[in-house]
Amino acid sequence: MNKEKLDKLLEIIVNNPVPMSGFQIRNYVVNPQISPVRKIRQLFLELKSRMSGKESAELNLKREKVKKEITIENIEKAKSLNDDLSVELLNVDLEEHDISIRNIKQNIEHCNQESQVFLDMLDEADTEYNLKELMAGKMHDDEIEKEYWIERMARQATLDLLSLGSISVGNMDSIINMDKDDQQKVFNKATKEYFELKSGLEDAERKYLPPVKEARKYLLNQPTMLLQDGNYNLDKDILE
Repeated sequence: MNKEKLDKLLEIIVNNPVPMSGFQIRNYVVNPQISPVRKIRQLFLELKSRMSGKESAELNLKREKVKKEITIENIEKAKSLNDDLSVELLNVDLEEHDISIRNIKQNIEHCNQESQVFLDMLDEADTEYNLKELMAGKMHDDEIEKEYWIERMARQATLDLLSLGSISVGNMDSIINMDKDDQQKVFNKATKEYFELKSGLEDAERKYLPPVKEARKYLLNQPTMLLQDGNYNLDKDILE
């Protein structure tokens, strides 16, 4: 990359905010909350965070602009006294103010862009749920919370079963803290989801991995190795 092209690229990077995408926010910030109430709660929390961040940034922007004006006045005073070193140092301060102002403006724009995604999602939610009612107390309804945690712990247990073959100590400790009926619901959901996902993975293996000799029965339970030519092969020991 030549220097001119690189400089332009770096200028774009420096002068533009890089907020989370709408897809990222929807699927990896809000939707993982599982239940509708929890999703809306997450929207409130994220919006509150962005609003607070924007307010702080706007105050910092005002403060930095005043500091810049003071620095400009001090430069003029130093020039009138022929104090070249002070002028030089104050000009460095002036550059620093400009950089700070640029970065603060980017932070504000960053907050604005992400906030708009959350507001759009909140507008969607408002067509399905009574947001005022939720804010009035149903946000922490015990029955809704219980359903959320059953779903949440079942999902985490399912992931443990898929990756580890058993439920991890940390998740099991959380499940044990539930009452017996809720524990059973978690185990039932986790087991059901585990076998559904495992079945889907096995179907994909059958579809995309070629059979190797007569060892097809081992295919679902053995790790595969991707060779340089792109063909899959099984450990030779299991074929003997």
